[in-house]
Amino acid sequence: MKSMLIAAALLGGGLAVSGPLSAASAPPARIIPPSEALQHEHVLSSLQQIAGRTTATGSAARQVIVVLNRYIAFENEAILPQLTLLPALASGTVRPDMIWAVAGTERLREEQGTLQGMHRDIIATVLDLRAAAIEENDAATIQLTEDLAAADLAEVEVTEPTAVMIGELVRNKLPPT
Repeated sequence: MKSMLIAAALLGGGLAVSGPLSAASAPPARIIPPSEALQHEHVLSSLQQIAGRTTATGSAARQVIVVLNRYIAFENEAILPQLTLLPALASGTVRPDMIWAVAGTERLREEQGTLQGMHRDIIATVLDLRAAAIEENDAATIQLTEDLAAADLAEVEVTEPTAVMIGELVRNKLPPT
């Protein structure tokens, strides 16, 4: 899987994510940026290694995996597809077939409360993992928790607002229907 993702990234392609599609509310195919898919794979792999332990860090890592998988599923469906439009938008291209991003923006606005809850859950479980790692004097896991907290903050500060702005840009650049 990882080599496929790297090849897709090098070729400038996206990673298709299977799932049901609806006409105007989803992109033509569920595509996410390969860099995001690689990041998810790396983080979950690191957590899986820790989760295999029979210690408190193992138990806490299993909880982080549960909440991260919930967020990643939502992100892959409702946030990351919009980001695949960035290269075209950055070059000034807005096409009618991008209209699905507007529905994505509306969904993100509607589900702000749900997203905030997911982020609270992520941070709470990451803090539990950090506490266990400190108790076990596990420097690598402590570092991972810092990286996870920073990544979650980046989602809130950059990724999610960018997805919203993409939909708004598409809405403002396309003629009204």
